[in-house]
Amino acid sequence: MYASYIEDSLQKLNRSEIDFLIRLDREKPHPELLTSAGRQESVVFVTWPGNPLLNKKDLTLSDIAQADFIVSGRNISYSAQLEREFISRGIEFRPVMDIGSVGAIISMLLSGYGVSFLPEFTVREQIKKGELIALKLQDEISVDLYASYICNPDRWINPVMKEFIRIVQAHCIAGI
Repeated sequence: MYASYIEDSLQKLNRSEIDFLIRLDREKPHPELLTSAGRQESVVFVTWPGNPLLNKKDLTLSDIAQADFIVSGRNISYSAQLEREFISRGIEFRPVMDIGSVGAIISMLLSGYGVSFLPEFTVREQIKKGELIALKLQDEISVDLYASYICNPDRWINPVMKEFIRIVQAHCIAGI
């Protein structure tokens, strides 16, 4: 599903149906396109402060798979990579919900339900305030993602698009 979503987006980009993509993915995934990879982004397991998982010593990926896991759309790069990680380790993974909105997932976590795997920058403030807890696992996994934008190198970039790209690079890709 993830591959078809990405391929569909790239085809739209090549047909000039969309001007450019902004996404979290592998660094420079499509060398034939004009890609600006910014900073590396970490992805964290996160839950609400009262989750009984927090009482478990030596929390594992298997423990996470058994929890009320909310995945952020299986067509999203970090969700797809997480699922591949579960499969490669022979761990059955059946999320209780598949929600495409990170904001909706955060709201559910804040209301006291579930566990999720989200880009750290999306939950940074809630973690700082103690409203959400980043889980530390005994068997850590690594998902390397980069915030980047991709555009068709043959496409003319008008002044408005250039300014938008400048803003994205300054505030989203390079960090705030």
